[in-house]
Amino acid sequence: VAKFLGDANLIPCHVETTAGKLTINPQAGHSFLHPATRGEEPGTYLLMIRPEDLVITSGEAIFEGQLITLEYLGYGYYLEVKIAKELVLKINVSKEQQGLHKGQFLKLTPKKGKIKLIPINS
Repeated sequence: VAKFLGDANLIPCHVETTAGKLTINPQAGHSFLHPATRGEEPGTYLLMIRPEDLVITSGEAIFEGQLITLEYLGYGYYLEVKIAKELVLKINVSKEQQGLHKGQFLKLTPKKGKIKLIPINS
């Protein structure tokens, strides 16, 4: 990851546009709608989500996977969740998050408005 991005999850995705909305199809995950904000064109992108902008949910989720790393940091936890054979998401959660254990299956979704699309030149 480029240093100027800081710590970030970069997930390859394909984007389609329809009437001011984007349909984002992540390489590993479920498709979802997002408002078009910067005149995005259809094509291939990297979906950037910072670790602090992913949340664990019990409802509908974009990503699902197995918890493979769980580290207590004092103020919270650092998690790694394997969502595909070679794709691991990094997540930071508060210490109030209870009941986490390695091997657990988690559902994840980004906080509203906290994703970025980085075009891939092909």
